[in-house]
Amino acid sequence: MKNLRILGLVIVCGLCACMQRQPIPAPTPSGVGSGTSTICSFNKGPAAGTTHDYAPMAGYPVGYTCQDGQGSTGVIIARAAPSGSTGLCTLTGTVQDVTGAVIPSIDVYVEGPSVARHVKTNNVGQYIAPGLTCGTYSIKFIASGFQAKRFDGVAIDAGRAASLNATLQVGTSTVATSGASGGHHTVLQVETGNLATSGASGGHQKHPKGSRKPTPPPEQTPPPAIPAFPTNPPKTSTRDVLPTLVMANGQATKTLGDINQVLSNALAQVGYGTTGYYSYPDGFALATRMEQIFPDGKSMLPPARFSVSPPMPKTFTLQYFEHLFVPQKGYFRIVVFIVTDQTIVESETPPTEAVASNWPDAGGDALPSVVANTPQPNSVKVTAFVYEFKNSTAEGVSNFSLLDQNTIGPNEQLLNVKEHLQGAGLWEALRLPQ
Repeated sequence: MKNLRILGLVIVCGLCACMQRQPIPAPTPSGVGSGTSTICSFNKGPAAGTTHDYAPMAGYPVGYTCQDGQGSTGVIIARAAPSGSTGLCTLTGTVQDVTGAVIPSIDVYVEGPSVARHVKTNNVGQYIAPGLTCGTYSIKFIASGFQAKRFDGVAIDAGRAASLNATLQVGTSTVATSGASGGHHTVLQVETGNLATSGASGGHQKHPKGSRKPTPPPEQTPPPAIPAFPTNPPKTSTRDVLPTLVMANGQATKTLGDINQVLSNALAQVGYGTTGYYSYPDGFALATRMEQIFPDGKSMLPPARFSVSPPMPKTFTLQYFEHLFVPQKGYFRIVVFIVTDQTIVESETPPTEAVASNWPDAGGDALPSVVANTPQPNSVKVTAFVYEFKNSTAEGVSNFSLLDQNTIGPNEQLLNVKEHLQGAGLWEALRLPQ
């Protein structure tokens, strides 16, 4: 092994003159970038509170964590239009509840004859739908625990940007149609560079003179049932019941949908993106996607965060040479939140990495309204089940194993639930006591 290290040092040093580390490009303000990018809403670091057209992360999906290479991180809230596109419009807006509080992570569907977009609101309730062919669209706002809202016949035909805000009421997910059918529509005017709001935030729409009254909302197809999570969950690395959760406005949760809103908002805030919903006796389960973490439980930054391979150390360091010739270890985490008043007894069998990593994709996309509207039991508890995997990679072959009291190594530590959630930023996002 010593000879291999020396040989590797000689080979790598011989390439020093022709290798350079490429810097990460800085973000370009939205509307001025290459157009082949994603829209990133930054919530941490120097760029916090701003939204950028971020070219270096082109092609990444909505909900993915983004970074600018200068200490700022955020969440991708929309995909931008192809490079060189002309004559395209952009729709923006803010979604809030009846109290005026903004609602993050709302699904916004922009659908037209030939173009469709699915975007999400960021942590301050804002959304951006770029790359739209100027014309007439139906806009739907859907969120668990709120009445969905739809605006038909929304036209963007006086410029390249328009604004449509929406106010959602707590209730079932039945789509409330706002707007007109039969060929007439709401026109969004754009004058002297200012965005004119169509009035959606107040729950009313302006209709062209002589338009008919809105038609009643169509009958909705019941949402598909979500799969069931094992009543005896697989063996965990660690688990614990969380302190009482509260809503963003400080009020106590009253329904299972309220609890889901607190959890989903926190997950979106720290950039988890894809999650999977499962049914569970007298409640539900919510699984996060697998992320790569440091040994102390902190989440890695993208692209390493959601990669299955340990990140490459900085070039020409001792760790870099060891990475080339010595078996590497990586640590990965999945959290499953189970909401129920039932006693949970986990099984003695740990899950495989392949099974656990598929939980968010195999689960439902949203909590069914029949579950969300269920009053929470008096003794309801939110239990966090943490599944931490160790990946020992040797000669390009991965070997995943659940990290627990039986598999932990002499130089490893088994973190508790609070340490895991603090490392992920979830403890703070859930506003749990320090």
